[in-house]
Amino acid sequence: MLVLLMIVGFISFIVFLTMGIVGKVRKSSTFKKHLIFAASGFIVFFISTIMIPEPQPKVASQDSLVPAVMESPEPSDDPVSTPKETTSPIPEKTEAKPASTPDVEAAANWKDELSQIADISGTKTERADAAEALARTYKPSQDELLEFSGFILQAYSDKTYLTKKDDDEYMLSNIFRAVVLERFMDDAEKLPLDSFAFDFYQNTKYVYRGVDAVDSESVLANEHQMNKAMIKIEASLSSTN
Repeated sequence: MLVLLMIVGFISFIVFLTMGIVGKVRKSSTFKKHLIFAASGFIVFFISTIMIPEPQPKVASQDSLVPAVMESPEPSDDPVSTPKETTSPIPEKTEAKPASTPDVEAAANWKDELSQIADISGTKTERADAAEALARTYKPSQDELLEFSGFILQAYSDKTYLTKKDDDEYMLSNIFRAVVLERFMDDAEKLPLDSFAFDFYQNTKYVYRGVDAVDSESVLANEHQMNKAMIKIEASLSSTN
């Protein structure tokens, strides 16, 4: 509607202005009326121009901002091969197994590392923790497991495993051997070396750190369990001979 009024006003302004100019030239009596009509047409045109609203910028709708879901294409008759998605197989979890052959260099390395741990200027607790951390990541050979087992069994039988509590390297090596055995041995074959090694480790660590005395109740309780394990171990070894 406003556009129509604007057009009518503009045309009226042009027509009556032209007629007024012609009347002025001819000195017609209608000159003033034509000017009034022309002015009226200009006013209508001007007001219509002001009242027409400015175009608003187009705002994308919220739906248009969401990416369209692509429909799966229909299968074509053309024999076009499409690549298939492949997934890499998930490796099965396997338990850590000791090496089948002795490693002289590895044995020398853990002994050297324990010697360095024994020489650090930390507390006995820090040294014991360092020796245990080393044992938690060590992978022994079968020969080393046999050597470790014979060593701690003999040390316990001789009742000497707690007599050198001030000998850092000796006590740390016993902690190391016991932790390695506890990790890699089990009681599946009725040979409770792992439970024996665990009690051996507990007594060695806490006596070395000064938490327990050699004749404390906790140490004696662990040794009671170790004695029962020794009986089972000896019986198992006798039955295999």
